[in-house]
Amino acid sequence: MKAKRKPIIIAILIPIFTIIIGNICAFFVPTPVIKYNKCYTFYDNDDEESLSYHYYGIGEYVPIDKISPYLEKCIIASEDKNFYSHHGLDYKRIVGSLLSNLKSGKIVAGASTITQQLARTLYLSNEKSIARKIKEALIAKKIEMTFSKKDIFEAYLNSIYFGHNIYGIDEASYYFFKEKPINLSLAQCALLTGIISAPSYYSPEINLEQSNRKKEQVLKTTYNLGKISLNEYQEALSEDLQYNFQKKSSTNPSDLYFYDYTREILTNENALNETNLINGVNIHTTLDKKISKKVSNIIKKETIDETKSQVAVVVMKPYSGDVLALVGGVNYNSSQFNRATQAKRQTGSTIKPLLYYLALESGLDTTTTLISKPTTFHLENVGEYSPSNATNTYANGPITMVEALALSDNIYATKTLLLLGSDKFGALLKRFGIDNVITNPTIGLGTNEMSPLQLATIFNTFASEGAYYEPRVIKESTLKNGDVIYKKNNKAKFRLNKDYVLALNYMMRAPFDAGLVSYTSPSLVNYQTKNIFAAKTGSTESNSWVVGFNKDFTIAVYVGNDNNEKLKNGALAKKLFVSIADSLTENKTNNFYKPSDSLKPFKIKNGGHESQTYYSIY
Repeated sequence: MKAKRKPIIIAILIPIFTIIIGNICAFFVPTPVIKYNKCYTFYDNDDEESLSYHYYGIGEYVPIDKISPYLEKCIIASEDKNFYSHHGLDYKRIVGSLLSNLKSGKIVAGASTITQQLARTLYLSNEKSIARKIKEALIAKKIEMTFSKKDIFEAYLNSIYFGHNIYGIDEASYYFFKEKPINLSLAQCALLTGIISAPSYYSPEINLEQSNRKKEQVLKTTYNLGKISLNEYQEALSEDLQYNFQKKSSTNPSDLYFYDYTREILTNENALNETNLINGVNIHTTLDKKISKKVSNIIKKETIDETKSQVAVVVMKPYSGDVLALVGGVNYNSSQFNRATQAKRQTGSTIKPLLYYLALESGLDTTTTLISKPTTFHLENVGEYSPSNATNTYANGPITMVEALALSDNIYATKTLLLLGSDKFGALLKRFGIDNVITNPTIGLGTNEMSPLQLATIFNTFASEGAYYEPRVIKESTLKNGDVIYKKNNKAKFRLNKDYVLALNYMMRAPFDAGLVSYTSPSLVNYQTKNIFAAKTGSTESNSWVVGFNKDFTIAVYVGNDNNEKLKNGALAKKLFVSIADSLTENKTNNFYKPSDSLKPFKIKNGGHESQTYYSIY
């Protein structure tokens, strides 16, 4: 008996509370935000709107004048015919539902207005309790005190739940009909209106028959209330609706890796919290959509088998930390794992330029020679250590630092590291924000792990003539009202010696230099770029890298397997790098570095060959 009486008591208490003290209490409720609630919009490097999220999907907040007027007619007729005359709560409906509920002995009718539904969607849950109904009523009253009916209805249309994790008319009109809200027909508006009352029951994707019945009911109610003509009513009844049942996607799905990383940063900084989302958020990024599209198309052109290898590409702007493109995989739709930021892998020989920078800083020169031959090192607290070259071929004589970089000689690199000390090199890595650095004799051969973005940032320091910038994907983020909630400056944190870096940058031309072919070939001699780039390759059994730059772009390409299985296409990273470098500099003249007056030019003679020009410091 008590269970039957509880709904009746609830039905009595709610109207009494709202009528007697609701208006008074509403004055003390904080002013709600109804426009752009739970919306955040990304802007690209040119400050053009690039992608909007609305609630939990890709979509926009749509002004009411860009929504079909038929939708308002159908919703008002079906959901709240007294919307334009009540002040948030419809007391006539409250009394009517009270009588119906008393007569049946249980709740069989509700009286929620559009304003109450808006209050519940924006600020409350669907919990069935007296406390929730009271809060809903108070917020609804406050909304009516603060905003016009037009603003309220606009916010309602942008927050309605349509099932399938879809909120708002922009996402719904696309998902069900692949239409813009302004182009919705009367029949389409009637069907969408029908969904509102019970999305899991009236969605045409779930139950087409029930959905059509509800649509016809909505049309009849709208006609009977005089909101549409007989001709409009009959045409809508006969319209054959075609469905889409697909959510919006980014025009370039690969950009979603960039947006995910941006969202991750703002979440970690507590800038994309619930309070800020209520007010709506603008995110001004460094993304260059044209560059990102070029990179994506080049990856797609290779028709890479995702089961065998994955790809990550980072493009940065020298003399800044701005990330212009960040692609974290072959296909975002099949894998959202962001390899550009989350996949930390051994860098292999791509770390050697940083080792050689430390060597230059410590008194060695680009002309310094060391003997390259099979060597076993006897190390204290380590024992015997015998590194080898990738092809097991050696000069068996002295080579310069330039040749060691061009030919990726591991004996030269190991001797250099042992001369400098692994702790000293580990300390330099930490300056670049690399964590979990393991200092041992293999550190100079790239056994420490880092993400493509971290490695790109090191090379971007070389590209910036020694200025180190933290990577930046967000310029600033603001609320829709303009209040700044996050800002990232673009200043160098520290600087490497410019002369040493310039000498190193020319040394990184050596992997392309056919004049240095000897006991093996320079790693990029068969992968020439059209414009001048400095670059270094690196590889392990399970991944392959190429990172290169000029004064316009820093480009990092990673190819590897998520499960660290042996890589089957070792040349793919080189092919991708050349294609990306050529595409980005297609209409640009060569933009390489001018050596300072303190640097001394030299060339290396190798039999009948002569190398490009390199520079000595001492």
